[in-house]
Amino acid sequence: MFVGMPIGEIHIWFPMFIKSAMFASVCDVSVEAVDVETQKRIGILSAIIRHPNSVTPVPATFMDLKKNPVNAEMNEFFEAVDKGIDPVEFLGFRKDGVIPPKRLEHMYLAVRPEYAGQKIGHRMIGLAESVAQNINNCRVAYAYATSEFSYKIFISHGFKVANEVKYADYVNKKGEKIFAGKEALLGPHQSCRFMVKELPCMFGGA
Repeated sequence: MFVGMPIGEIHIWFPMFIKSAMFASVCDVSVEAVDVETQKRIGILSAIIRHPNSVTPVPATFMDLKKNPVNAEMNEFFEAVDKGIDPVEFLGFRKDGVIPPKRLEHMYLAVRPEYAGQKIGHRMIGLAESVAQNINNCRVAYAYATSEFSYKIFISHGFKVANEVKYADYVNKKGEKIFAGKEALLGPHQSCRFMVKELPCMFGGA
């Protein structure tokens, strides 16, 4: 969800960002849901596993922040949401003498509206986490829940809210409420939350 951002701009930078993130990852554990009768794609979860020392690409790298001020605004907004929080540190893994664990990042989750209520998003997250735990011994997961839809799904999977910013209350560095007057566009998007979760260790040890 990118409120107020021209769809043409999203189509330019978002695929490049996803591709770069996949390239920098240890493993791609994305999941696609397909209707077996129509063979139509009905849901997608872009998810990757990151190495503790991997460099995380950020959307701003692929945005033209000078030509499109909305891009710059959204980049600043997401920085306010995660507040530089390290999910590994937030969950207490970063200790002296302990190698930080791999982390699972849920980058993008979407389900077609007509398939809502069938737990498709829930199952996709569960499958990605199962692969992350059993094959890659991943211990930390995190995500941006940009709507009430994704928030409820991640909460049901045991995620915790590390930080929350309400769209209507958000004030940028210029002191402006950039979402004011856009209530019709916001719809189910009331808050954006940075969420984290500890995954069980599948291979013994801490």
